[in-house]
Amino acid sequence: MNTTCPTARILSAIVALTVLTCSTVSSLAMNCPAADTVRNSGSALIGAAHRSSASAFASVLTRYADVNAIAMFALGQYRGALPASRRGEYVAKTQRYISRFLVENSGPFKSSPNLAIETCDGNLVETSLDGRSKMLWRLSGARVRDVRVSGVWLALELRSKFTDIVRRNHGDISALLDFLSA
Repeated sequence: MNTTCPTARILSAIVALTVLTCSTVSSLAMNCPAADTVRNSGSALIGAAHRSSASAFASVLTRYADVNAIAMFALGQYRGALPASRRGEYVAKTQRYISRFLVENSGPFKSSPNLAIETCDGNLVETSLDGRSKMLWRLSGARVRDVRVSGVWLALELRSKFTDIVRRNHGDISALLDFLSA
């Protein structure tokens, strides 16, 4: 059973969206600090996609995403089972997992089609590609916390994948850490 397809689609769409961020941005972005974060993270992700480097994507995630919050959310009901002494290891491995996945799926997203900021409502920025494909970015401060693509939130997809791994291994967090290291 291929459980990475939904995650692959979502992460690929995130790369696509951020690659597109350097193109057309409506005047709405001028009055929306959250839109500036989306535009800046998109520019950085375009550069990482062109370098095809996991370390480049990791740098972008460090700069623009709230990786700690995403990683901890992804543990779901097993968050309390993560020993405090392994939290840093878990967050770093989650970031590496996302970075590797982004580099593996960034090939088609090295061009810059049109992206428009459709709405900005506080910490939510909705974008569209050529007025069609809609994506919703959730920010916390100046950090990307989550992205909804094709109706699916990335953090929820990670939570589903990560908690499934832990559940199948009888609550053993080490199994997830091993998976993230592979």
